[in-house]
Amino acid sequence: MVNELGMDNGAIAKLFDGNDLYILKQVNLPNQFPIEGTNSNKVAIVYSSLTPLANDDRDQLFKILGALKLDPTAVGLVNLTDVTAPAFTNLAKQLNCTYMLVFGATPADMGMLVAAKRYVELPMQGVRILFSDSLETLRADPKRKRYLWDCLQVMFGLK
Repeated sequence: MVNELGMDNGAIAKLFDGNDLYILKQVNLPNQFPIEGTNSNKVAIVYSSLTPLANDDRDQLFKILGALKLDPTAVGLVNLTDVTAPAFTNLAKQLNCTYMLVFGATPADMGMLVAAKRYVELPMQGVRILFSDSLETLRADPKRKRYLWDCLQVMFGLK
């Protein structure tokens, strides 16, 4: 015999006998952090800053994306300071991305328990991650910008 909760009146029903059981529907939460862009090309851009992205940094980012033949409006651009912990898990789940480019943050900043070097691709949970210096640092240092560009070419199959 089955009760109104659809449980057999066997061991499970006896386990909860005398207790009220409630069936809770899972609610899909809206974005828990702001995402700039349409997030339609499975490329997430994560930066860490206490202020919005400066125009010079945005211009540089758009140049990089253009060189990769990516539409800058199709990426998911997120400020890491807006993401709750565990940041990497929340980002990967919410953005459902294949690539994640991280500027100015470390794996520890994102709640990841891995060691990763900058400019070396890190595959994790189906996401190809690349940690880089901040966009501001890249703007001032052509050598680091070159490291980033070389790695991005390999990562996106341009080289």
